[in-house]
Amino acid sequence: MIGFVASISNQGLILSISMYITTTKNKYIKLSALFIIIIIASVQLKAMLGMVIILFSWLIYENKNNKGRIALYSISLMICISMTIVFIPAISSKITRYSNLYDISNQNSGIARVALYYSSFEMAKNYFPLGTGQGTYGSIPTNIIYSDVYYDYNLSNIYGLEENAKYNYKMDTHWSSILGENGTIGIAIYILLLFYSYRQINKFKESNNKYIFLHKFILLLSPTIMCIEAITLAIPNRLAFMVIYSGLSAIILRYDIDNIVNKKQIN
Repeated sequence: MIGFVASISNQGLILSISMYITTTKNKYIKLSALFIIIIIASVQLKAMLGMVIILFSWLIYENKNNKGRIALYSISLMICISMTIVFIPAISSKITRYSNLYDISNQNSGIARVALYYSSFEMAKNYFPLGTGQGTYGSIPTNIIYSDVYYDYNLSNIYGLEENAKYNYKMDTHWSSILGENGTIGIAIYILLLFYSYRQINKFKESNNKYIFLHKFILLLSPTIMCIEAITLAIPNRLAFMVIYSGLSAIILRYDIDNIVNKKQIN
């Protein structure tokens, strides 16, 4: 479960940086460094991409009034990333291997993840606008009762997608399942729901309280990173991530609305 450990570490990195922004306590820098080490050591490319986006977002926030410093730090960060890729063979070899394996334009590549995405676009088109329906493609019910959809789109002979596959890759991606099962309307609503808390709190533009900004930072960055990492892993289906986007986000939203509407002091 290394992929999930790396992904949850990115969520921890977001929260640690957010706490440092508001408290300036060094312990949160140390905690952030720990999460970064875990992510790099995991050699999970999706998590490393998310980590870079988080660090860039922090860099821009800390230097939002100094474009020269943003440029300098951005270049420095890119150099560090390049050196990491060059001097850690496991990362460079994985990038090379994945770039050769994943070609979404070729359904017949024999790679489960590629076939799942390719077919999901076909399903969205053929079953416009609501997809093939719940429990028919890449979700938990297909692991219990095999779906005819896999036969219809010639997926049943691909390694990991067979009816009685020794290694099950039916849930190896997240967005292919959302698009295939729910169609274009469904995936649009799904994304809107993930960012619902941010959209609601962002309506209160008149508030300059630092805690409001902290919460906006979390509510925007957390689902964004989750969406990016879910391209190659069904992380939103895991309990730890459900707690973040359905629990923590809801608590933050309710807390801020209560304090803003009722004019209470946030502390």
